[in-house]
Amino acid sequence: MVEWNPSISYVAATSVALVSTTWSLWTRHFTVFFTLALIVVAPVGLLVDGVWGGTLADPEAQPSPAAAIAGGLLNAFVVSALITAVHVVAVQGLGRGEAPSIGSALRGAAPAFLPVMLVIVLYTLGTGLLMLALVLPGIWFATKYYFGAQAAIVDGERATGALSRSGELVAGNWWRTFGILLVFGLLAGVIAGLVGLLLGFAAGALESGPLMVSALIIGNALAYSFTALAGTLLFFDLRARKSLSWEGEPTRPVGDAPEHPSSA
Repeated sequence: MVEWNPSISYVAATSVALVSTTWSLWTRHFTVFFTLALIVVAPVGLLVDGVWGGTLADPEAQPSPAAAIAGGLLNAFVVSALITAVHVVAVQGLGRGEAPSIGSALRGAAPAFLPVMLVIVLYTLGTGLLMLALVLPGIWFATKYYFGAQAAIVDGERATGALSRSGELVAGNWWRTFGILLVFGLLAGVIAGLVGLLLGFAAGALESGPLMVSALIIGNALAYSFTALAGTLLFFDLRARKSLSWEGEPTRPVGDAPEHPSSA
C-alpha cells in the first residue's frame, strides 16, 4: 500500500512513482480531498454560473460578460488559493501520520489564505503578461514559479519571496517539473472532462439547469482537487531533491543546497 511518508525520499525516485503515489493518495482519501475542493467550488459555481449566469433556469444559457469575468477571477485567485492551502495542510498532516480531515485542513489553512492569494495573483499576472508577449517565456515562468503558493504555507514566505523559493526549488529540475505538471494537467482534464461530459449530456437530455450546474461544479472540483494534491506532492519532491525538510525551513537561504544526484 503506497502512502506519503516524508521521512523517505520515495518522491525522488522516479517521475512514474510520483504520479502513481499521487493517484493512490487521491483515490484513497478521495472523500476528504474532493469535499475540500467542493466546499470552495460549489458557492462560486452555484451563485456565479447558476444564478448570475442563468444556467439554473436555462441549461443552455450563455453567461453575461460580467458574470464570465467575475467567475474567471474568483476561480483564478480565490478558489485556487483556498484549495491549494487546504491540500497542503492535509498533506502535511499525512506526513505526521494523521488521517486527513476536512475540519483540520480548513482550520490549518485559514491563516495562510491571504498570503497564498497574493502569491497566486502575482503568479497569474506574471504568467499572463509573458504569455501575451511571448509564449515560451510564459511557459518557462509558469513552470518555475508554480510552487509559490505552497512555499507561502510551508516556508512562511510572502509575495515575491514565495515565488523566489519556487524558483530555487525548480532550478536544475525545470524540464522534469514541466513534464510532470503536463502529465498531471492531462490526467485532471481527462477525469473532470469525462465526468462533466456525462453529467452535461444528461442535463441537456433532461433540459435540467440544476443538473448542468452540478456537472460544472463536480467537474471543477475534481480538477482542482487532483491538481492541488499533485502540485503539493511535487513541491515536496523538489524539497527532497534540495535536501530540505518537508515541514519547512527556519532560515531563508536555500540557493546552494545540494541537489539530488538524479535531478539533472
